[in-house]
This record gives sequence, structure tokens and C-alpha cells, in this order.
Amino acid sequence: MKAAYGKKIGRTIAGMALSAAIAVGAFNVGYGMKEGVYEVKAAAAVTAGEEREYVRTSLTSEARQNLDSYSDVYKAVENAVVSISVSAQIQAQQQFSYFNMPWNQGGIVSQGEGSGVIFNEDADSIYIVTNYHVVEGATTCSISLDDETLVQAGYIGGDAITDIAVISVKKTDLAEAGVSGYSVAAFGDSDKMEIGDQVMAVGNANGDGKSATNGIVSAKDRQVSIDNTVYSAIQTNAAINQGNSGGALVNMRGEVIGINAAKLSSSSVEGVGYAIPSNTVAEIVSHVMESEGEQRPVLGISGYTLEYGEGTDYTSLGLPESGVIVAEITDNTTAQYIGLKEGDIIVSFNGTAIKNMERLKELIENTNTGDSVEIQVARVTYNRTPFGSSVSGAQNITLSGEMRTYSSGPSF
Repeated sequence: MKAAYGKKIGRTIAGMALSAAIAVGAFNVGYGMKEGVYEVKAAAAVTAGEEREYVRTSLTSEARQNLDSYSDVYKAVENAVVSISVSAQIQAQQQFSYFNMPWNQGGIVSQGEGSGVIFNEDADSIYIVTNYHVVEGATTCSISLDDETLVQAGYIGGDAITDIAVISVKKTDLAEAGVSGYSVAAFGDSDKMEIGDQVMAVGNANGDGKSATNGIVSAKDRQVSIDNTVYSAIQTNAAINQGNSGGALVNMRGEVIGINAAKLSSSSVEGVGYAIPSNTVAEIVSHVMESEGEQRPVLGISGYTLEYGEGTDYTSLGLPESGVIVAEITDNTTAQYIGLKEGDIIVSFNGTAIKNMERLKELIENTNTGDSVEIQVARVTYNRTPFGSSVSGAQNITLSGEMRTYSSGPSF
């Protein structure tokens, strides 16, 4: 399976880039903030009132004994971890000099590589959990168990806020491709992991196929922000490389205790990776599988926390001290209907001042479909040239309307 190599994607935090661990060509993963919706394309049928355990968990932390070696740990999950290949039609971007924000132009087809973990099966299909950013915007998706044979996958649903998605593969397609020997992973209790516990990261590192790295739990409940989405994560020093997104973080019992998501990239930082805890994964997966179309309201923007360069005289231009710059508007969403425009700076949401993207996201999550919202923005006038842009001024305006749901996500 051909690997896709490319630049590391990520936001700079205190001089360090926190990047999603997906191997990319020009595949721009999770660029900006999409404020998330439980997007469900085809959920499994569930009888009303029926409780179902979608993620297979051990009965207690003592139910399984520690395995003798890292080799045994890898063998316990090897056939439950898959390599994922995606393709997408994406928009190219260039940088605006004044706010260091992207502007869309043109479009290209690109490839990406990630990982996934088989968490369930039924008579017809196997079900795989991965990161939402691995499949976001994808138009095709395939998985491989042996790093050679690709089998087409379908999108079930996902949640951009928690960065969890579910895909499925038909057993008839696996059989036609001659693929067998897969297994369903056992998930452990991430709350019972302790700092210093040994772990192994398994995934499609660099798009080269499945591999493993070992380390320890470095920290628990670490609050990290990836593309302005805040995660409570397990920190580990097990190497999480490009292409490991969606792969398994495994304890010494061979149980999955996290889904690998990101790493810190800096010349001054080594051995800092993050995984979404298995208990969070189990909760989101269950919701996705049972939602059957239930959706959260969304605003429908990608954006960035407003940051000025040192010495910038923003007051003379009538610009706000803080806010969120709207980089992109999604069609047929709340943002489009109320009249938000790319380049607007959101300064308040329902009367609450907006200091950063995290705060805006929190306020959006607390709304319901049909709620009336009022958004104060500074509408910026840009002087654009082939070499960048400058700002000539801004006008303060108020926009209002009702929160709407939106169905988007991958189209495979």
C-alpha cells in the first residue's frame, strides 16, 4: 500500500505545533474549527429501550492478566487494527499577511493515510472507530488488515467535537478480497490507568503499514487544543507519528485504552503524544451507532482566535482587541443564513464576549436547534493584492437568526 507523505498539519502553541497524526499528501486535515455534529449516515437498528454494548470492554481491570512481553501485546491487537486510506477533493489555501489566516482558492484531489480499530461486528459488517479528522471531507475510504489488500469502507457517523468517527466494511467485500483473520478489540477502562503504566501505540505510522512503539502513560486528563477543539486526553511518550491517527493505545493486558490522535511537533519537544481515552470513545461510539440522524445545531464556520503581530495598531483601524476570525462559511448553515462572511471577526455571541475559539465553541454547544442567537461582528474591509492583504477599516454590525442543524461529513 503506497504511503502518502506530506507536511505536518497543526496550530502553533507556544512555539510548538500540535499536529494531528495523519499522513498526508496535500490533504488538509481539520484545518480550522468545524463545530461538530453527530453526523449519521446509516446507524445500526436498535429496538426502543434496548441497551447495547457497542464497544467490547473487559468486565473489570483485573479480568485480564498482564501479558509477558510487548510482542504478546502487539499480537493481542494486531488483527483488530487497520490501516485506512482516504481521498478527498479539497481547496488549496494561501495566507493573508495581516491576520495570518487562510483564504480558499482552487481545488485539488489528495490522499491521506490513517488508522482504525475494529470494535464490533454483526452478521453483515465489521465496525471500525477512527479519528474524525482522518475521514473528514473524504470522498473515498478503504481499509487494509495486511497492508496490501484494500477493501472499501462506508461511513456510519461521527462527532467532530470529540474527533471520533465510525466506519464499516461489509463482510462480503472482505470475503471477495480474500481477507480473513480479523478480530474485535477488547477495550479497557481508561480511568484505571495510572501515570507510569506501560503502553503501546499501534497504527499505520507514516502510511507505511502497521507498526508499534512502546512507552508509558505520561499524564492523565491532559487538556489539549487541536485546531481549536479542546480534548481531555491521555498523554504518552510512545511515538505517535503521522498516520497513527485513529490507531490503538494499548495497555499490557492487550486492551485498547485510547485512540491515538495527535502529537506535539517541535525541535525542543520529544515524546509528547495524545490519545482520546477509551471510556470517552465508548460513549461517543454508542451515541453515533444509536443516533439514527440525531444532530446538534451548528454555526457552520471554520475560524481562528484573533491574534495580532507585536506592535500592531489595531485600534486606529477600528478593530476589536479579541475575537474569532471567520475563515470559511459552510453552505446551508446558520452562519450563511444569518449573513456571516469570511473575514468577519466575531466579538460576542448572545451577549457573551468572545476571547477565543474555545469560548465560542462552548457557547455554540449550549444552544439547541431553533434557538434565537445574536452575534456581534466587526466586518473588516480588506485591500487585497496578489502579494497578500491589508486592512482599511471595520464596521460593527449585529446579525441574528435561529440555530440550524446540518448534515455534512464524509461522502463515501
